[in-house]
Amino acid sequence: MKSLWSKAAGHMQHQHGPASDDPIPEIPVPPAPPAPVASGRMEVLRELGLAVQYVDDAQPDSVQAGPVQPGRALCALRAARHTPSGHTPLWAYNSPAVAKPFFGERAEEVIFEELPPGLSLDELAGHTRLFIFLGAAQTEALTWALARTDLLVLVFEPENARLEKFCQGLDLRRLTQAKVIFVGGEAVELMPFLSAKLTQSLRTLTQPAFLVQDGIEAEYSRYVKEVVLQMELLYYRARIYPVEGQWGCRSLPIRPIMRDLFYDQLANLYANLTRFVTAGNARHLRGTMTGHTALLVAPGPDMDAKMHYIHKHRNKAVVIAVSRALKPLLAAGITPHFVIINDNSLDAASPLMDIPPQEECVLVAQCLSPLGADAFAKTFFFGNILPHLFPERADLRLHASVITAAFSLARLLGCRRAVIVGGQLASYDPWTFGYAKKSAEDLALAGPQPSLPLIGRFPQLIPVTAASGKTMYTTPNYLDASVWFKEEVRRTGIEVVNACADSILSGGPIRVEENWPIPEGPDPREAVKAIVLARDPHDLAPIEDFILAQLSAWGNTKRASENTVAQMRAEHSAEPGAHLLSIFDANNTTYLVERFTLARDLSMEDLDGAMITVPAGSVFFTPWFNKYAFQEESPDMRLRVFIYYFSVCAVMSESLCLLLSARLHEIRELRARYGDRA
Repeated sequence: MKSLWSKAAGHMQHQHGPASDDPIPEIPVPPAPPAPVASGRMEVLRELGLAVQYVDDAQPDSVQAGPVQPGRALCALRAARHTPSGHTPLWAYNSPAVAKPFFGERAEEVIFEELPPGLSLDELAGHTRLFIFLGAAQTEALTWALARTDLLVLVFEPENARLEKFCQGLDLRRLTQAKVIFVGGEAVELMPFLSAKLTQSLRTLTQPAFLVQDGIEAEYSRYVKEVVLQMELLYYRARIYPVEGQWGCRSLPIRPIMRDLFYDQLANLYANLTRFVTAGNARHLRGTMTGHTALLVAPGPDMDAKMHYIHKHRNKAVVIAVSRALKPLLAAGITPHFVIINDNSLDAASPLMDIPPQEECVLVAQCLSPLGADAFAKTFFFGNILPHLFPERADLRLHASVITAAFSLARLLGCRRAVIVGGQLASYDPWTFGYAKKSAEDLALAGPQPSLPLIGRFPQLIPVTAASGKTMYTTPNYLDASVWFKEEVRRTGIEVVNACADSILSGGPIRVEENWPIPEGPDPREAVKAIVLARDPHDLAPIEDFILAQLSAWGNTKRASENTVAQMRAEHSAEPGAHLLSIFDANNTTYLVERFTLARDLSMEDLDGAMITVPAGSVFFTPWFNKYAFQEESPDMRLRVFIYYFSVCAVMSESLCLLLSARLHEIRELRARYGDRA
């Protein structure tokens, strides 16, 4: 089936580009941070893109030290040696199953590992080409790294004066041949800049190796920990999350195929086609709640204890609930003003199922998210797909957690401040995430296991310190979300209060205050009622043509799959399927199959005539298929997995055709009612 989504790929949230094993969207490079007045040498390095500096030096750990003044005496505690950091890396808490995620020629490629202690510099370079130095000093290790043109080297120095002194001794001509970035001063706002600058490089490199100057942690331990965490999170975003997240988790081991929309996204697209016409565009929500306070509600374990707080302030603030918080709120007699969903998985429909009609609550949904029971009188879509068929919609900035989307919606509505309830992004239990009652019944999480000793790695969650000082536990993904969220709050300048102290959404621009009294303001209910379901005009004929074309394509896919199975059986060979597999690999069909879950039992005849039943609810077993599909020495097993693959293709095509047929009937009804322009 020909890929149809390349024109829309640039408009998608969390969209992978085609024909890449671990693609990530391009990110526009934000401006560099403000820099101090520099000498000629530092100015040259900055112009060459080799140096980034903050006006202020980093703050020492000692409270008595006070604000760091430019030009102060350099710290005398450091020694002229860099040694590998002995900290536990972030990826120790990722499943080892995704450490070597690739298939075939790349099967031995490692995207993360815990490097053994005692490695020499050359041995380290055998594991990674990304070296990060904490402290600028003429050490043997840093001199060695700067002489290598095959390494990417980052040097972080909290004191600008020390960095400038170090750079004075460098040979600029040799330096321009190296891949190096010097970072000076307090790097609080540097990570968005580095993320955009380094994302493409990080995708081709292995995990970073950290080398710490002896003595720097005595005065700057907070700074060192922050830099290490931020750089590990950048690598996690670029290399690990695309593999363990929705885009790659069902594709392991990953082989080189076309990767566009995954199955859940395509199914939701087909399911939403008619609603794109009849629902609203999120851009029409812009400024509709200007001046109000937003109460952002997420289903963290603290949410149950905060119901009284939400109830008390529900008419003072615009209550924006993430989708999993809806059922607990309704059970407590609280109807939120807005519900937001941005998860594209089919499982995300569960929180929106089995709910009563919502006449006073507005659903705001990402265009490839499921709508559940479609119980909302007013639905608005954000995000873009198929721009040649549908008008451009508003988009929301979000990352890794729906709480970031809720904050972005509050900004779109024009809210002046945001108060967070239940947005902890952390668990009290080191082994499993806890959620508010009724919010995650479909997740089938294991219960608390307090008797197990902590092991400091997967499957244990990462220990983090909440604003309350309590030790909580989180995942790399949520830790990343918390860092991104703080960057976003700082960037927007919106006042944010977290009403839960047992949360990692704290620090910097986020103030934590339990039971913070939301100021009196206008009752938001009238403003919500006044929101009009403004619909963009749509040309219905091209949409109907699109549906017919998709029906034809998936009908052809179904017939080709069934005919190929019959031919392979007749010839007792997998070879008739090899050519069709190459086509399906190249047009995104295989990627769709990898995420497909059988909606009904699949019965297949084995080679000896016995019937095999794959039960409904089974997912496509990629590891089994990849293991045998390309092994010529096991012809019978190869034939079995090809029959399995094409049988699943046929069932998947049938499922997609059913979705499209329902939309075709609805679009034709709309054309009968409105004509070709609705």
